[in-house]
Amino acid sequence: MGIDFGDYLSNQQDMLSRLYQSKLDDLREMATEAGLSKAGNVETIRVRLIVHHCLSEWDLSWEA
Repeated sequence: MGIDFGDYLSNQQDMLSRLYQSKLDDLREMATEAGLSKAGNVETIRVRLIVHHCLSEWDLSWEA
C-alpha cells in the first residue's frame, strides 16, 4: 500500500510552506541535513531545497 496522490500533494504543500517560512539559518541547517551546499543567499538555498525535496521526481531536462 503506497502513498496516494492526495497525501503526496499534502506533503509537498507542507514542505513548500516550511521552506518559504524558514529563516536563512534554518534553511542552511536543512541543506546540511539533505547533503546540499549551504552556500549562497536565502533564495539560492531555498531553491536547492525545493528542487531536492519537491521536484526530485520530475525530469526537467531539455531532453525530457
